[in-house]
Amino acid sequence: MLANMEYPALLTPNGSAQHGEFRFPVVTVSLKKWAGETLGNTFGGKGVVDHEGEPMFAELAIQRLAVASGWNARWVETYGAKAAMPYFSKSGLPRRSAPKPTPP
Repeated sequence: MLANMEYPALLTPNGSAQHGEFRFPVVTVSLKKWAGETLGNTFGGKGVVDHEGEPMFAELAIQRLAVASGWNARWVETYGAKAAMPYFSKSGLPRRSAPKPTPP
């Protein structure tokens, strides 16, 4: 692991993986499967996890853990969408329109 690298407190690496000549830090995160109502759009059947009682995709739960650790993070999904119409998410659920800016 990189000695000078700063990681989010809730995502501190607990291992490493070797790929060729490179070694990468790895963190194992346990996420609970969502057992509530099915979401309308799961991007083709992606799994949904329960993060603090809310349904969301795993990458968004990890983003939330980084934010809870004091980091800034945002998720924008553009795969399979027209360049002018990416998906944005503020709540952890996908939506088509850009989020409204919050006043400073």
